[in-house]
Amino acid sequence: MSHAQEQKTIAKNTVFLYARMIVIMAISLYTSRVVLDKLGVTNYGIYSIVGSVVVSFTFVKNSVQSAIQRFLSFHIGNKSDVSSVFSISIDVIVFFVVVVAILLETLGLWFFNNVMQIPAERYDAALITYHISVLTFCVNLLRTPYLSLIVANEKMSAYAVLGIIDAVTKLLIVYLLTTVESMDKLVLYAWLILAASLVDNILAFGFCKLKIKGDCKYRFIWDKKQFKDILSFTSWNLYGGATGVASVEGPNLFMNYYLGVGVNAAMGVAKQVNNAISGFFFNFQTAFNPQIVKSYAAGEKDYLFSLIFRTSKLSFYLLFVFIAPLLFCIDDVLGLWLTVVPEYSAIFCLLILLAQLVAAVSSPFWMTAHAIGNIKNYQLYLSIFSLAVIPISWVVLALGYEPYWILASQIALNFGVLVYRVEYLFKRIEFPRMKYYRDVVFRLFIVVPLLTLPFLFLASRIQTGFIGILVTSAMSVLVVTPVFLFVGFTKDERKGIISLVFNKLHLKRS
Repeated sequence: MSHAQEQKTIAKNTVFLYARMIVIMAISLYTSRVVLDKLGVTNYGIYSIVGSVVVSFTFVKNSVQSAIQRFLSFHIGNKSDVSSVFSISIDVIVFFVVVVAILLETLGLWFFNNVMQIPAERYDAALITYHISVLTFCVNLLRTPYLSLIVANEKMSAYAVLGIIDAVTKLLIVYLLTTVESMDKLVLYAWLILAASLVDNILAFGFCKLKIKGDCKYRFIWDKKQFKDILSFTSWNLYGGATGVASVEGPNLFMNYYLGVGVNAAMGVAKQVNNAISGFFFNFQTAFNPQIVKSYAAGEKDYLFSLIFRTSKLSFYLLFVFIAPLLFCIDDVLGLWLTVVPEYSAIFCLLILLAQLVAAVSSPFWMTAHAIGNIKNYQLYLSIFSLAVIPISWVVLALGYEPYWILASQIALNFGVLVYRVEYLFKRIEFPRMKYYRDVVFRLFIVVPLLTLPFLFLASRIQTGFIGILVTSAMSVLVVTPVFLFVGFTKDERKGIISLVFNKLHLKRS
């Protein structure tokens, strides 16, 4: 496949993933509003903190999925290798399901009983919710080899449809939550989420069996070297995932210990906003990831570097165009979205999104590091930045400072991660670091905000409420897009984009 064809594939897959994300975001924001309203702040905070113990192990799912996807993408041209990797990945998944289930029902349960601050009258419901959440996690983990195979084969239309169906089932859950009165709302919500996960598994399995066929046929294979390679890579990836989750859930648990479930509810709101908006750049990067692995495997360094530059820039744009208006309208947005707005929700939302903005720019580096392989040292050094937020959280809260300082520190740490990732690739594959700092970091974090935020501030002063949100959001697109095109991109990159747009328009007219 030529680079032109590869770029067309990326563009087509990006369209599918955007359609997926738009539907998911709309449904997610609506369902979050209703769930918070129906559960109430206390129950919503309980679900957020109880779920966080299980979510803390979600890094297993994400880490294993990205590791499997890496190996599948690396061998995608060889059917026998792909089938072998897939079969071994099933064995690895089953192994991790057993291990994580044991940990969650022993150490996790001890933590639930002895550390977490749960109101006494809600203890029984919270405990049932915990056990259901463990089962839900195991069900989700078993789906990862099939999702990895879909992404590695760049079947993004199917990936998009599966995501939309999952979002629709969440909408059905909200309906049932509002109509069923015979069960405890918290427990009912947990059971319904489990049922939705089972449906997702059946659909992913069915698509792979029908459309990918031979690649997803499980056979017991004992290839010691391949099993060791996948397990070693996955284990170090798990370590990196564990430290990443600790950097998110650790502060959440400290907030629960020092400040109670009300602050956890605010963090839950911030996470929902973050998940909805950051999903746009995450799906964009999902379209690029297989090409990053394949270009490295083929030894095409120049093309790989261009992919990293473009992914960093477009990830920044896709997130910044949403974050910029929220900087000035967050209170109005939360007021219109939620019936009850927990304290700290606004500042938490803004800080977590700004931290994600920095992470988005550096994210193509992690897939490149995965393509290179041998990620032991890479993960060990990254963990220093990830785990630093835990002692910071303890110091901030123990000394009585406001909890938002924890998230502010995460922004600085994410810049440290960006610098480390650049230096890592410079040493391993001679990545052009100074060019990256000049053409990406300086342009995106200094020049673009300076040229756009003053206009958005003035737009936000014109009107408040819903109309003000619309005006500021429209101005964000109208101002950020041209500034990004002419300042964020270099001259050659801009010519390439304009040429691509004209070619697409010509194809449509013909």
